Amino acid sequence: MRTIDFKNDAFIVSFDFNADLVFEVKTFFKNRKFNPEKKYWIVYDSIDRIIEFANKNKFEILFDVSNLMSNYSGPRSATLDKNIISLNFEYNKEIFEYLKSHFVGVKYDTKTKKLLLNVEYNDKNTILEFLKKYKFKYDFEIPEQKVNNADVKIKDTYEKILMQFQKDGVKHILTYNSAIIADEMGLGKTIQAIAAIDSAEWYPALIICPASLKYNWALEYSKWNKNISVSILSSKDAKLNSQINIINYDILDKYKDILVKSKFKSVVFDESQYIKNPKAKRTKAALKIAKKVEHKILLSGTPINNRPNELISQIEVLGKLNYFGNRREFEIRYCDAHRDALGHWDVSGASNLIELHNKLKIIGMMRREKKEVLNELPEKTVENIVLELEDNEYKQYKKAENDIIKYILEKALEYEKEHNLKGYAMDKVVKAKRAEYLVKLEALKQLTFDLKKKYVFEWIDNFLDSSVDEKLVIFTKHRAALKEISEKYNSLIISGEQNLEDRAKAINEFQTGDNRMITVSIAAGREGITLTRASNMLFTELSWTPLEHMQAEDRIHRIGQKIQ
Repeated sequence: MRTIDFKNDAFIVSFDFNADLVFEVKTFFKNRKFNPEKKYWIVYDSIDRIIEFANKNKFEILFDVSNLMSNYSGPRSATLDKNIISLNFEYNKEIFEYLKSHFVGVKYDTKTKKLLLNVEYNDKNTILEFLKKYKFKYDFEIPEQKVNNADVKIKDTYEKILMQFQKDGVKHILTYNSAIIADEMGLGKTIQAIAAIDSAEWYPALIICPASLKYNWALEYSKWNKNISVSILSSKDAKLNSQINIINYDILDKYKDILVKSKFKSVVFDESQYIKNPKAKRTKAALKIAKKVEHKILLSGTPINNRPNELISQIEVLGKLNYFGNRREFEIRYCDAHRDALGHWDVSGASNLIELHNKLKIIGMMRREKKEVLNELPEKTVENIVLELEDNEYKQYKKAENDIIKYILEKALEYEKEHNLKGYAMDKVVKAKRAEYLVKLEALKQLTFDLKKKYVFEWIDNFLDSSVDEKLVIFTKHRAALKEISEKYNSLIISGEQNLEDRAKAINEFQTGDNRMITVSIAAGREGITLTRASNMLFTELSWTPLEHMQAEDRIHRIGQKIQ
């Protein structure tokens, strides 16, 4: 028999021993203890949580809910004491549901029989709307938030150059002190974080990002504030004596102890979906570092790729998981957590999503899509992604540079063997010797792609993850690069080897179909084609003349965004 009663200001949960139910009690309720003599659980929680647990696990409720809430009888009233609002009202399911969906940190006090609402955790205007909506009597003024958005000041440098939605993002970060900016890719999350840190002088700061973005962060900082010292940490160099210190996720665990001791005032987690897996070493390192830093800024176009449980570690790094209770309570409430047929704890689902959406906004998440701010966007934004070769990669490059003919012969022999083309290698060497310097440059450019392709793939992966519907055009120069990219991502292709019919078919499929990516040869696709379904383009290699890049950009330039 399964029953729940109410005695001595606590809920009594009784049932015959069942391992699954014991697990449910332990994971569902934070404040509970087992009475070994009476063989029941003593639970302290809100009535609505008790009812939710009872319905889910088929418990019989022995107490009268209305009588238990009898102290709420009479007119609805609210009192304020030290940022805590006590709500006095007769039990009402609609009010309970409203409180759950619009506020965080709502608790039931079993001693006073009242619901407690923490002002500090919640938005002032939303609280006032609630009190007026349900006609609560109150005679207090709700104190302002610790930081009032209207009083937040942005440094003049950024005030002049930022678009309005970006200024709103900076003010949002400064208002919440720790926040998640989840704008779509291309809306300038980097500059918003830089402007917030610089305006508030949250130095020294730590920037944690994918390896392909380390040098972009350094360039962005040098662009806006040349007086700021910047250090890029690598596997061979762990100096932390600058105002801005940049490190990639791949080596975060290696240096976590040094980083924890470094007393940073702020930390940025760029592409914060990298820390969604709680078992990953970098996530554990991120949590350890974040606990020692006052201001946390998470940047991601897709904090959630598939399911709500991907958010938990990010919210924990932000320092605001306690607003949801704990990890297990989040899983139960928003991930439809349950035991599967094999008895495993399944958190792959989703539940109460509107409530989750509201609470994410309350704790400081902001998201804007391109279609919302289209009229503010510039005609075209170009970003150069700067990379640095590792020691072994640089040695490989220099070796090829010093003996380019030998390098060409080795590569040609590999190709000859792979494709069974007799004489191919010797023919390549003869041609190379006729125009040695030109061939040398082209061969080195091909080698450069081989060395940087891991960063290219990382960038493409981030883009595809950042949106479920945006399309991407990849322009590349060499045949081998086009082949490798298209095969890895199963993308459409436009190349010089295609006939007109196949080219038209690829363009039409990209413009009207579901395939989100097309890989294009610069020579074959810089003119005469329309790829306006894309609003983003990546050049993995550069041609000899800037005009070819401009022509290629015109294949998509702004048209894709304006029709969204």
